[in-house]
Amino acid sequence: MALTAQQQEARAAFRAFAAREVVPFADQHDQDEHMPEGLIRTLADTGWLGATVPAQYGGQGMDAMTFGLLCEEIGRASASLLSLVIVHGMVCQSILKWGTHEQQTTWLPKLATGERIGAFGLTEPEFGSDAGSVQTGAVAVDGGYVLTGEKRWISFGQVANLFVVIAQCEGKPSAFLLPRDTPGFSTEPIKGMLGFRSAMLAKLQIDGCQIPADQLVGRIGFGFSHVAGSALDHGRYCVAWGCLGLVEACVEASLRYSSERKQFGEFLKGHQLIQQLVADMLTDAKATRLMCYHAAGLKDQGDPSMIMETSTAKYFASRAATRAANSAVQIHGANGCHSAFPVQRYFRDARIMEIIEGSNQIQQIIIAKNGYQQMLLEQRRARKAKAAPKPLAIEAEVKTEKAAQKIKCLVWDLDNTLWDGTLLEDTEVRLRDGVVETIKALDQRGILQSIASRNEHHHAMTKLEDLGLADYFLYPQINWSSKADNIKAIAQKLNIGLDTFAFIDDQPFEREEVNFSLPDVLCIDATDLDKVAELPRMHPRFITDDSAKRRQMYLSDLQRNTVEEKFAGPKNEFLATLNMMLTITPAREEDLKRAEELTLRTHQLNTTGDTYSYEELDRLRQSDRHLLLIAGLEDRYGTYGKIGLVLIECGEQIWTIKLLLMSCRVMSRGVGGVLINYIRNAARAKGVQLLAEFVANDRNRMMYMTYKFAHFSERPAAADSGRIVLENDLNQIHEFPAYLTIRMA
Repeated sequence: MALTAQQQEARAAFRAFAAREVVPFADQHDQDEHMPEGLIRTLADTGWLGATVPAQYGGQGMDAMTFGLLCEEIGRASASLLSLVIVHGMVCQSILKWGTHEQQTTWLPKLATGERIGAFGLTEPEFGSDAGSVQTGAVAVDGGYVLTGEKRWISFGQVANLFVVIAQCEGKPSAFLLPRDTPGFSTEPIKGMLGFRSAMLAKLQIDGCQIPADQLVGRIGFGFSHVAGSALDHGRYCVAWGCLGLVEACVEASLRYSSERKQFGEFLKGHQLIQQLVADMLTDAKATRLMCYHAAGLKDQGDPSMIMETSTAKYFASRAATRAANSAVQIHGANGCHSAFPVQRYFRDARIMEIIEGSNQIQQIIIAKNGYQQMLLEQRRARKAKAAPKPLAIEAEVKTEKAAQKIKCLVWDLDNTLWDGTLLEDTEVRLRDGVVETIKALDQRGILQSIASRNEHHHAMTKLEDLGLADYFLYPQINWSSKADNIKAIAQKLNIGLDTFAFIDDQPFEREEVNFSLPDVLCIDATDLDKVAELPRMHPRFITDDSAKRRQMYLSDLQRNTVEEKFAGPKNEFLATLNMMLTITPAREEDLKRAEELTLRTHQLNTTGDTYSYEELDRLRQSDRHLLLIAGLEDRYGTYGKIGLVLIECGEQIWTIKLLLMSCRVMSRGVGGVLINYIRNAARAKGVQLLAEFVANDRNRMMYMTYKFAHFSERPAAADSGRIVLENDLNQIHEFPAYLTIRMA
């Protein structure tokens, strides 16, 4: 990747500054364990402390590559001074990404000019890598919060005057801005460090510091997952580039020293073992640079993989720095162990690079887990390619429509899918063109809709209510879990199969994750929003009265379920409060569209899985040898619609139930058993034997158990018939339950 002319000029300026202001004094700063205030002020005067702060707040607004070059050159000169760039930038990024408008306009201009020096208070005496378990506490009081706790190993904690502090509030890690002049706040210098000796490390003592409510960064619970997460990503990026500078410093020192010092009558550079060490350093330098350039490119593009690639770059670069520093000391021999030569400082600083902003062991875990995940995704892609299932592309998906289930539920992502923009960064997001029309069209067809979004639940639901769309989404899952887990939760609450779900999202990784974990779910790219409503799978054959009211029926279910959860007493007593009425009638012509829909949509509570078209049902309805019954249910909360269908083959001596199905929404209402007892009573009144066919699958065991509870028993089945035939002696027919009124035609 070639640098632009502007980036080359910037690098030259960074290098000149470091050579003039830092390199000549870095060893002395290290020995003094002190960073002069004058140097900090000189660095601030360049404007580079505001490197990543947008120009509107007085910052430089550097692109990721230019900022990386700054970290490289500062890291080449002094890892301790680089530490200031790192932690100060972490504070800037925390406010820029998660702060309120007032916080941004108040603090970012001061941070950009160095009027305020920032430090990040995360690590504690007992918690380092397990930073989500910090013990520093924040208690809400009238008009603000009171913070109490201790932080340790805080770079530039001795001189910083604005801290981002992570503390537990309401049992959740949260982030707060803490100015140095807050009563109860104090710092204590930490001396005797192995490396980063002039990084002005400090212990922070926070004794009942009361701060205004407007110094909360983000929201309660955002401290580690959001604020610290994005800050650490920024820090790792800086460390990776700083390590590149450190490797380059080791290479330069080793090349120079091995070209000047002689042993056995020959310059060191002439010895092959020295050449091997130098060759390894040069190779590591080139590899590290490529990884840093790659991470920079991804950051500038806003690619979601940038976080993973930054972790990988930090891990490799810090190990490369340690290897290079070790080799540099080895080449320098005894001189390399003395303070007169900077390689001893490089050696000590390199070890710190492997610990800060997430230790290398944490990076190993992150990288390995990602590797396994990528392997599984590749295996899934290979299996899909071999089996040629439905691809993600809309055009290809249409070709396989006939083999696929009709969609019953579309799950929406929010950011850059339902609306343009990211809600947590911009409260004024706007709905994408065509979204409202698509939502309403699908709703009229009886296709349910929900949400799986990584967002703050209350914030997102408030925005949906403001937009007038909240009521369209059933059981929205707005949290920080995986999209696949959220879709499974929605399917469980709606009690419908995953093979009838579709998911629309703008991020390829999110769609891949769902596609891998839930291969039956149709995944749709948000760029294809305008095509969603036209997909054949989004077009039921008929749009019935029940279809148009389906969402409202589920909302009524939600109301019922909420009341049931709060009801204290036996199940039957709760059911009695519903005033349910079950209507059982022979199917009429106007019922046939819904009857066909029931056979196509109902799989879990279906005794055979057989489906029937409108025309077939119409013939059976008019047949003298068949009885087609349809059942409806209503209660004090409203109608459930047509919820059951029965097809009976009526012989002179034998009645055979060919199909019995119930809507999953009435599974807990005991209606299936009532319907069977209705049929048993009718068969006994006719004086005929009653049989029932059953075809087992992975979903309908509940219906088998319903037959068994109604005293059906299996008859010997024909070989390889695939159908179980059950018979009933028509004894022990229970009375209809008192909580249910039966209306029969």
